[in-house]
Amino acid sequence: MWYYNDGTDKPNGPHSEETIRQLTSQRVILPTTLVWKEGMTDWSAAEDSELRPFFGFPPSAAAVSPESRPTPSHQNYAYRQPEYVYRDISSLGFWLQLFLVFDMVVTIATAAFSSAMLEMMGMSGGSIPRFDVSPDMMGKFLAMSGVGVLSGLIGLVTIILFLVWCYRGSVNARALGASGMSFSPAWAVGWWFIPLANLIMPYFVVKEFYKAGKSPDNWQSEECDMIVHVWFGCWAGSTLVGWIIGCYAAFQSMSFAGGPQMYSQFAYIGIPSTMLQIAAGISAMVMIGRLSAYQKASAATKYAAPTA
Repeated sequence: MWYYNDGTDKPNGPHSEETIRQLTSQRVILPTTLVWKEGMTDWSAAEDSELRPFFGFPPSAAAVSPESRPTPSHQNYAYRQPEYVYRDISSLGFWLQLFLVFDMVVTIATAAFSSAMLEMMGMSGGSIPRFDVSPDMMGKFLAMSGVGVLSGLIGLVTIILFLVWCYRGSVNARALGASGMSFSPAWAVGWWFIPLANLIMPYFVVKEFYKAGKSPDNWQSEECDMIVHVWFGCWAGSTLVGWIIGCYAAFQSMSFAGGPQMYSQFAYIGIPSTMLQIAAGISAMVMIGRLSAYQKASAATKYAAPTA
């Protein structure tokens, strides 16, 4: 009877060989899934066991035979290293790239609407005429409000997709055989939520699983593509510029030092941050596409059936 590692703290089983065959055909059990049965000295990847032919691979002389020999109890299962399963991230990458395009479009639209409204406030002495309810003015306010709501929703979805992409990228790198990685899949997401540290640590996280996905066997010596540096530099620059502009705007508003000219200034000082955001979005799209291709190529090599 067979047991297999399903990612929990207890082995899944016992199962008959026919049940295991069905689970492999359903891809519940993958070539890298750890399996064990009586007669085996230790847990082993399914592709290195008697189950190897179930994946279309020719039998290997190294496959475990059911001969009688000392067998370990599976009570030590919980102390084994967690199993990482490779899943193609091309589809996830496509949706993330699509929402990055949406995010860039609404970012440009929001910046344009905001600049127009602030310029108008500067020309009107610092305020919009209180009783101006002309169709043109109401249309501008409604359009700006709608773009703002849409921007928030698209931004939220984009952030969620990007965090999932970071997690899957890190998991896949390990599933493809990368060892010695410093950041776990959980921390590939977690570092984004730690103030100040999220201005630098995500760079090292993404750089690590990007290199590991490109060359799992010797990722430490692999050169990281320039696009990763460009992406993070633009993203961090956009964030810092945004903070500076926000602090400046708050100070000017509280001190009433700017007068009507202040609004005209605000209409333009956000342009550098917007440009950096767009550059970060474009470079992120390139980076996401490249990592999907790298990991798919690594997976094709790792899981290729040996030639007779």
